[in-house]
Amino acid sequence: MEVHMGRFPMDRAEAEKLRAKTGASRMIYSIRSFVEKQALWAWGDEEGTLFMQDAQGTNVLPVWPDPLLAEIECAGPSGEAPVEVSLERFLEVWLPQLEVDSEGIAIFPVDDRIAVSMTTAEFRAKVFAAGRRADEVGP
Repeated sequence: MEVHMGRFPMDRAEAEKLRAKTGASRMIYSIRSFVEKQALWAWGDEEGTLFMQDAQGTNVLPVWPDPLLAEIECAGPSGEAPVEVSLERFLEVWLPQLEVDSEGIAIFPVDDRIAVSMTTAEFRAKVFAAGRRADEVGP
């Protein structure tokens, strides 16, 4: 099965369709997108990135599969913007730091509702599994 993530960057209509999906659907879309694009987006500025708390009170870093989705969720007059992070850098640098700080990852939050909150180990496992499936399908 070929995974096609749509146009990149996506348009507003496509973004709104994705935002309307269930949390589980947004999580599946996001993981596949991270692997296909080899990138993800956080929100922040040169001083740092935005964090939120999940239902268990854990600090989590929200990430999105497209900069427009991050912008729709977070845009305001603060001077912050979507922060693109290569998937390789996220796995090698950001995840270990999140783990040291006992922080998790919030996948594709919409209206402050987190689709899925996961540990760094869960995120790594899902990304590697999605990458293996993509490799099995081939180009």
